[in-house]
Amino acid sequence: MKRYKIMLIIVSLFFLTGLNIVPAGAANPFSEKKPLDLSQSATAGEKTGAKTSADKQARIKDGDGTDKPCTLAVMADLHAKPASLPMLRKAISRVNALKDIYALAVVGDLCSKLGTPAEYVTLRNGLQDAEVPVYPVPGNHDILYKDNLVNGEKKRGTPAEKKHKQDVFKKTFNLKSLYYAKKAGGHLLVFLPNDTLQGIPCVLPSDDAFEFLRKTLRENRDMPTIIFCHAPLTGSYGDKKTMPPIQANVQPARKIQKILKENPQVYLWFSGHLHITPSQKYFNFAGNKVGGVTVIHVPPSQIHNSWVQTVRLSPKGATVRTLDVKSGKYLKKHTRVFRPVVKGSSDGKKNDDDKNKDDDKNSAENKGLKKARVVVVNAHAGGNRNRPGFGDWLADQEPDIALVSESVDMRQHMRQAGRVYDAGSETRGRREVTIVVRDGLPV
Repeated sequence: MKRYKIMLIIVSLFFLTGLNIVPAGAANPFSEKKPLDLSQSATAGEKTGAKTSADKQARIKDGDGTDKPCTLAVMADLHAKPASLPMLRKAISRVNALKDIYALAVVGDLCSKLGTPAEYVTLRNGLQDAEVPVYPVPGNHDILYKDNLVNGEKKRGTPAEKKHKQDVFKKTFNLKSLYYAKKAGGHLLVFLPNDTLQGIPCVLPSDDAFEFLRKTLRENRDMPTIIFCHAPLTGSYGDKKTMPPIQANVQPARKIQKILKENPQVYLWFSGHLHITPSQKYFNFAGNKVGGVTVIHVPPSQIHNSWVQTVRLSPKGATVRTLDVKSGKYLKKHTRVFRPVVKGSSDGKKNDDDKNKDDDKNSAENKGLKKARVVVVNAHAGGNRNRPGFGDWLADQEPDIALVSESVDMRQHMRQAGRVYDAGSETRGRREVTIVVRDGLPV
């Protein structure tokens, strides 16, 4: 009888130990045990109204351990295709083995080319062995294009097609929203998507995403902050010309510059998009810093080479290192240490909250209504002498619609303020009245 009891106790202990060795954060939407059904229009939780993991992930959690040092892995531009899967799987294996690993962030272009259902199957195969949460933001190749090439070229999808692809992306990664935030290692981590349904730039956050960004930063002024976005900040990589600036950088450039200037707690910006590798001079140089924010250009995952940026987070700051996936070694010359200077305070936060009470009240009273900013201006006085300066001024006004008279030969300088249309009468054979419509605003 004693032998039987001893055996029962041993089996029970083994069973309990077995339960404890499974990491709490190892939820993986790509698991073969619970494959994701992309054909359904909603998850069970969405249909019943129950809270899903997506609801939890879209909120910022203030719990125990948010100040505890941890390691975050960051990858970009996976462009997952059959030929690249062996290297991608090796990268995932390296991430799983990192000490104190918190999660894997991926800054866009996870899909190979168009974000088709077949490409998501390949992507799932590449990420299914991840033992940590995967926190992504979409890139242009994930949500921007039609499922089929037109005359051999990518074509932008309609707003409805883009919305569908956004829904597929969210469902794939159990996200309630494409914009969200996390707290880890004494840091606020903000994920900013290219989720507008209108507009020309490859990476352009929606109005709702910008509202979320402003509100989240305002409520966390005393916390060092890192932003994750598919495209870099304007001016962070010298003269690398792979595409026009409006397509290469996150837009609107001046609007984002203004937000960052108002929030000095933001000190790092992780992005991909340009496929800058560690061997290129703009990967790590003084010009990566724009204002008070340093852009970390995350290298792509390729067929024969791949890299992972590891970020050691603590309340004191961040140490960024570059891991060569093939060799398993860190590139020592690219180790960088950052110490943020947070100027915010709880008092400042309180003042900001008081300042915005009226705005919140007005917002509640006018639910469903949005104010439009319309600018009517004559460009002749300053524009003819300083056309770039006039364009900068107009962008700083952040107009929803601008009507600009005497605007001959000024289209290119006003583009950063929105989509530019000719209108009105002609002078010298050219239109002298221009309408500028903010990117993202439906017309």
